[in-house]
Amino acid sequence: MSLLGVFVPYLRSRYIYLLTIIGSGLFTYTFVAARLSPCSPLVDRLIGRILIGLSWVLKYCVLYYIRVLLGNYFRRKSGHRGLFWFGVLTQIGSLIGAVIIYLLTEHLHLFRERKICVSYSC
Repeated sequence: MSLLGVFVPYLRSRYIYLLTIIGSGLFTYTFVAARLSPCSPLVDRLIGRILIGLSWVLKYCVLYYIRVLLGNYFRRKSGHRGLFWFGVLTQIGSLIGAVIIYLLTEHLHLFRERKICVSYSC
């Protein structure tokens, strides 16, 4: 999807908002599925595997495309200085997100791994 940014480098803001809503919805589904683990919805069905796999792939494609669009916008409006600060803020956002996920996983034990050979009663 980031390759799409080469061919369609600019979109109107309403389409970026729409893509952001779609990406947020896909993120919410994958987050809820991870939170409900090991008894996620449709966990032992083929449709559940396909749905979670597609949601992961589509989520990353949509959100990275938005990132490319924003990078193109800042390059066009502010040149190299805009790209520099866009990169700085992107890295700061990644750091904050990584710290939050680390705290949720390691200290609050919010997510649990599904064991392979264990039978769960969901």
